[in-house]
Amino acid sequence: MFRGKAVFLLVATLGFALTPLFGQRGGGGGSTSSPGNPLAQTGPYLSGHVAFEDGSAPTEKVIIQSNCGGRIREETTADRKGGGFGFTLGRGSGDLMLDATNQANHAGPVATENLRECVVQAVLSGYMSDVIYLANLTSGKPDVGTIILHKAAPGAAGVPSDTAKQASKDARKAFDKGAEAAKNGKWPDAAASFKKATDLFPGYADAWLELGKAQVALKQVEEARKSFEASIKADEKYAAPYILLVPIEFQALNFKAVTDLSGRLLKVTPAIPPQIYFWYAAAHFRLGEFEAAESVSGEGLKADIQHQAPKLHEVMASCMIVRNDSAGAAAQLKQYLEVAPLAPDAANIKTKIAELETQAQAAAPK
Repeated sequence: MFRGKAVFLLVATLGFALTPLFGQRGGGGGSTSSPGNPLAQTGPYLSGHVAFEDGSAPTEKVIIQSNCGGRIREETTADRKGGGFGFTLGRGSGDLMLDATNQANHAGPVATENLRECVVQAVLSGYMSDVIYLANLTSGKPDVGTIILHKAAPGAAGVPSDTAKQASKDARKAFDKGAEAAKNGKWPDAAASFKKATDLFPGYADAWLELGKAQVALKQVEEARKSFEASIKADEKYAAPYILLVPIEFQALNFKAVTDLSGRLLKVTPAIPPQIYFWYAAAHFRLGEFEAAESVSGEGLKADIQHQAPKLHEVMASCMIVRNDSAGAAAQLKQYLEVAPLAPDAANIKTKIAELETQAQAAAPK
């Protein structure tokens, strides 16, 4: 049974829910830039190919995406004739999970000292990609091999809404115009076109989603929230707007909304980003729902096989502290440091581990 300790003491101690940034870059296990480490400025050069399950190369635009410690970046696109690609890790166009101030969208190179935190995958609407773990690559070899694109099941995060098929020709034309403007970073034009598409067809879930993305880029977070909500209303089985709305609500400290949205998202598709599990668990914890927080943390850690959301270990540790399991909490924090040794809060975590181990020894039967 959980005991009634003050939540704010635990939060102040571990700090996992005090910095609710889009993407949790500060403490998500990513490393910080330092002049003494060249990889903090330039990551390794990587190359490879993209293909469908039958071996053919896609002729559509396929984005090559990296994820280092929860920081997702659009690195390059695959060649439309042969599916080949090459890029320097961390020098892409910016985070796809923008923060509320859009600072990350114009960020420079990301720090990539710890490659075990980095994965690479392809992105094409309607398909699920193989995930390449950079920790498994042969040292010094740039080739990541062939990334296979598999036809996605309905409801998966990369699948567009069925409402697009119902949109009028004019609405789709406005949507395409907005997509072109967004691709070139012309956010006011993109927002205007996507808004026109929703005016022409209010049930256009994809247009509401893209309007929300454009509004985030324009720092219009409240408007973006409404657009993502409209996208969900238009198609409750469309995963993408849930994924983008959850971090907005977390940053606004709307923890009940976070738990509601995350629960609904899991009913839409079990294949959710690990970071959603973190926000889901942390929100439960902040609401004082410690058993739910521990349960969600456990589910998230099982799903997060590439350690994209290492702060789940902190949430789990906090839950264990609530129920006086000092030894278990210390073990969780040790696992956190194992997968995120360069985390900014590493020094504080080491101090907390020492305190917990002392408490566990004192409580042990004599």
